[in-house]
Amino acid sequence: MTGLWVIAHECGHQAFSEHQILNDTVGLVLHSIMLVPYHSWKITHRRHHLHTGSCENDEVFVPVTRSQWGKSVRSRIVAEAPLFSFLSIFIMLIAGWMPLYLVFNSKGPEKYFGKNANHFSPTAVLFLPKQYNAIVLSNVGVLTVVFGLIWIWMNYGFTSVGFCYLIPYLIVNYHLVLITFLQHTDIYVPHFRNEEWTWLRGALCTVDRSFGKWLDGVFHHISDTHVCHHLFP
Repeated sequence: MTGLWVIAHECGHQAFSEHQILNDTVGLVLHSIMLVPYHSWKITHRRHHLHTGSCENDEVFVPVTRSQWGKSVRSRIVAEAPLFSFLSIFIMLIAGWMPLYLVFNSKGPEKYFGKNANHFSPTAVLFLPKQYNAIVLSNVGVLTVVFGLIWIWMNYGFTSVGFCYLIPYLIVNYHLVLITFLQHTDIYVPHFRNEEWTWLRGALCTVDRSFGKWLDGVFHHISDTHVCHHLFP
């Protein structure tokens, strides 16, 4: 299922085929199956590629600064507590993509704080008025799948939905957050303020991560060729 997510990702980059209609159709179907609003994601993902590594304008995994977190001794103790670290990682891996990022802009830039940054909202600050219909279409795709899952639940029981969809869905979310976090986060990889940031610096400050020959193939090599992906999106 994660491999299908990557194929939808390639559709968003218009890299699946030479035909935009085919790319967007396949991308919409595949992402809807995984409850991702395709066009909404495509719009913000494009901005991620335009502003990778920018503390002000990147779309996701923007690092929290000390001034934002708090400078008190208590704040530092809590942040470094093993239990707090474990819970933070667990929540991020399971729910970091959906709903925390897609709905609540978790790990997003500070410029969206306090604003409607919901990927499912056509009037969100993330989108232009001319993109309204594309956002609605994405929501229709997701809702169609949701209603389909409800129908399966009512006719075949929750166990069928749980084992055949919910567990694989959580695994996809886990892989998605794990892969993308590691591609953009490392103690040796900086993020830049506006005065220091350039597109090339941001693209070069991504990280290739190999999960082994077999998983790299399953993930269509999106994890171990990520620097190249940002240089030639």
